[in-house]
Parts: sequence; C-alpha cells; structure tokens
Amino acid sequence: EYDMIVQHIFGKDNTTADALSRYPVDLPDNNYYDSSIQQTITPPISITPSTTATKTALSTSSVKAVSLFYDNDVLYQHQNQDSHIQAIKNTRPLPANYVIDDHNVLYKIVTRKFGQRINPRYLPASLTPNVLLTYHNSTFNGAHFGIKRTFYKIRDRCYWSNMYKDIEQHILSCLNCRKNKPSRRKPDGHLQSIEPPRGVWERLAMDYVGPVPQSKSGKKYFIVLTVLFSKFVVTKAVYDNTSTTAARFLLYDVFMIYGVPSEI
Repeated sequence: EYDMIVQHIFGKDNTTADALSRYPVDLPDNNYYDSSIQQTITPPISITPSTTATKTALSTSSVKAVSLFYDNDVLYQHQNQDSHIQAIKNTRPLPANYVIDDHNVLYKIVTRKFGQRINPRYLPASLTPNVLLTYHNSTFNGAHFGIKRTFYKIRDRCYWSNMYKDIEQHILSCLNCRKNKPSRRKPDGHLQSIEPPRGVWERLAMDYVGPVPQSKSGKKYFIVLTVLFSKFVVTKAVYDNTSTTAARFLLYDVFMIYGVPSEI
C-alpha cells in the first residue's frame, strides 16, 4: 500500500538528532580551556571595557543571539581593572587556591565533591553581565534555563565571588522567564481551624523551637508540648530535631509521666 522502506538507524550514528535532544549542560567542552576562547553566534556582540556596551546589553530583556569573545589579553586587561583581583595577584606568596598562568591571568583552583580539580578563570565584575546574558538569555547557548542548570553550566568555566547569588538575581529579574514560565508550585493550602478540646489531656500540640545558640552540653533545640485546653506546657532541651528524639520525648517525658492523650 505504501511505497517506502523503514530502516533503523543506531543512536550513535544518528548524531543530528542526539545533538538536538541531548544538549550537554553539566560537563564543559574540553576545548574550552584552550589559551583563547571564542564562541560565536551571529550577530556578534563583542565584550569591551566600556560601561556603555554593558548597560546596552543589560537593557535588552530577550537576547536571541549573543556572542562571547575574549582571549587572555582581554581578560588580563579586565582583571587589572578589578581591585579585588589585583589584591589577590599582589599577595605574596600567592594563596594556595589560586594560580597565575603565563599570560598573567588569574585562575581559581576548585575541588569538586569526588576529588576532581578544575581551574576556571577568575572573571572580573566587568565581564559577568555578558556571561550571564550568554548562558541564560541566548537562544542557542542559554535557552532561559533555571537557576541551578545555569549555575552548573557556568561554574566549570568561570568563577567570581557570590556567583550563585548573581545568577539567581539575574534569572529572577529576567522578564521573559517571568512572563512565559508559569509557577509549577502547588498553591498554599488554607489554614484549618482545630476543634476546641472538651477536657484536659484530650488534644495536644507539639513542635520544635530552634536552632538556638548551642549550650555547653551541645543542645541547640527545644521540644515543646502544649495542652490546648489548659495551656499546660512540657518542654525539654535536646540535641537535634529528629523524629527519634521526638518519639523518646513522648515516651519517657510525657506518656510515662502524664499518660497517653486522646490526640496529638
């Protein structure tokens, strides 16, 4: 009935589809750590030391094509204009978690959870707005991902102080994200009134208070139990706020002394 031939293509050979459906976000490209960086997406927008270009880029809420282009010379110039980076470079001896390469560019030594060590470039404040625009607002490289996915994309490539906070602030202030991403969080439930108890020891309420300043014995929480009818309170200082601690408190400090209530 149909004049066609169905032919199966293995996943490893179907690279075009894999490139579109399996876009990597966790591990950076190994070529990123070459002596120069050039990622070009037309139309090009170059990073320059002028503040006018930065303000112009920030004023655009939706950037469909952003180019990130800077080599070691440009990064060196921007680092020299940053007082915080200059203070680190001028420290003798250089702190153990920093390294300077042959181009006098400062790198941050970062050790991951499983012992992996990477050296991302220490990015000055003058370049961070453009990097945020590239890795969040760009259609091809950013795609308006969330806070954590954007952070994971940037953290192995660049480093600067308060990086996660800056990424969070940039994404929360993105107009496109605010307009087009509906909240998937369930609405808050309504408070339900509790029926007043008719007698003593009929209905009790219990909760933790803390953490508070730690005592000499290491206790930093209070567990508080209140009789809703008489407002009688039983409280005890404890080390943690786990369910095991709550169960022991109920058994040894409440049930074995006052008896078992009708409801908690």
